[in-house]
Amino acid sequence: MSTSFDPVAYGESTIDFYDLLYPAGEVPGIVDFIRKRVPEGSRIVELGAGTGRVAVPLAESGYAVHAVDAAPAMLKALRVKDPAGLVSVHQADFTRDVVGRDFDLCLIVKNTLFMMQSQEQQCTVLRRSAEHLGEGGLLVVETYEPSFYHALPSTHTQSSVLGANKLLIDTIQCDPVAQTLYFLRTLVTDGRKNS
Repeated sequence: MSTSFDPVAYGESTIDFYDLLYPAGEVPGIVDFIRKRVPEGSRIVELGAGTGRVAVPLAESGYAVHAVDAAPAMLKALRVKDPAGLVSVHQADFTRDVVGRDFDLCLIVKNTLFMMQSQEQQCTVLRRSAEHLGEGGLLVVETYEPSFYHALPSTHTQSSVLGANKLLIDTIQCDPVAQTLYFLRTLVTDGRKNS
């Protein structure tokens, strides 16, 4: 099993079904959560923004949003969702790069933090997040609670229907001692392009 994460390869391999992985119904709750913490017009940077699932609705809600992602495929999809260009897009490695230092809020959602495969890498991301923030700025991190995965047998397989002709099969291995979770994702389709 590989212990390195390549965000560009991740973007290329998941772009065809990425938006199907995360329910759109969650986004209004995230936007509402942010509204209660920073006023409209605030500057927000989202690290690991992907296809703009959260960044675009925040920008449409009146925030100055900067989306950071290392994967060109993800940012290309974001631009398609944002034809007005409301979101400022930065292709960068957020473990190394800082795209500004005066943001009111830095946002890391879903499994982005846990894509970093060591505690040291996760701490680096949190340090970079702090470097983006101006005085009084807030860091918001959303992630999953891992105890479900710790209770799995050595290998676990689950499937998810992503559409009428898309089935995602996840093979999962968890090493609770090393605090590592491995996903092998297989997308099964009917073979037609753009289906």
